Amino acid sequence: MSEVLLSVENMVKQFPIKQTMFDVIARKPKRYVRAVDDVSFQVQKGETVGLVGESGCGKSTLAKTICRLHSPDGGKVVFDGMDMFGLRSDELRRVRYKMQMVFQDPYSSLNPRMTVRQMLTEILSVHKLCPKEERTARELEVLDMVGMGENALDRYPSQFSGGQRQRINIARALIMKPDMLIADEPVSALDVSIQAQIINLLIDLKNELDLTMLFISHDLRVVKYISDRVVVMYLGRIVEMGETEELYESPCHPYTDILLKAAPEVDPDSDGGEYVIHGETPSPIDIPGGCRFHPRCPYADEKCKTVEPPLVELWPGRCVACHHRLGGQGPA
Repeated sequence: MSEVLLSVENMVKQFPIKQTMFDVIARKPKRYVRAVDDVSFQVQKGETVGLVGESGCGKSTLAKTICRLHSPDGGKVVFDGMDMFGLRSDELRRVRYKMQMVFQDPYSSLNPRMTVRQMLTEILSVHKLCPKEERTARELEVLDMVGMGENALDRYPSQFSGGQRQRINIARALIMKPDMLIADEPVSALDVSIQAQIINLLIDLKNELDLTMLFISHDLRVVKYISDRVVVMYLGRIVEMGETEELYESPCHPYTDILLKAAPEVDPDSDGGEYVIHGETPSPIDIPGGCRFHPRCPYADEKCKTVEPPLVELWPGRCVACHHRLGGQGPA
């Protein structure tokens, strides 16, 4: 049996909405954005799990809460046997280097006033990862891993293209020699011609360094290409998860099914685009009762409007939260 490296259990993260003076006077109850609501999943050591869903479904918030960049409101995260939410700040600092994050925007995630050398040296110095005399060699080693040369060391972020900046972001994460990489939409801000290069780089690095990866994206084609398993989120909750090939070939949740059918096709003669998700994603402030997807689901009935479906394991590794598990083109 594979070893579990990351276990997320009943994760909850809410953001309070600022009240106006009139709300306070009227004694209106506080309202919250329910960004992540009772999410549970596991990542096995050495695998890549794709986390997919529409913008605003809670993917990035989930990732940042796992890393403790956001304080959780409930649940538990166990990473390499350690309770991430139970660690003191000094303990968290010693553990955090094992789990590194690559952020979405390669432009804003690099300090424009620091050279690449200064950024990498700061990491090695603060975390005391290697002797001073070995730092340059380590910096050149990680730059070489991401396809950047020695001439990049003393240059500033403004002197690089978007793809090069993302390579530097990846190098900055790898210099810590992490066990796990969390990539939060790492190619969405890049030109299409550059996206494939970065994806292939991540795959090569995963295989070469035996990394475990949580890959977050709204692009189903990218997720299929890079992931071993896929977790589908909708409005703060997981609606389906399973092995990549199995989930793409036979989706069980109507949301997953429509996402796959609506994905753009490379073939210009394809009839892609026929399937669309009707309506807008409901506000995470006022989440619909029952199944969260029912206002947009073509198969919704009265039960879907009143009873929220639990995430049920259909068979080992395959879970779905739906009252009408799909089979073929409609509910089973």
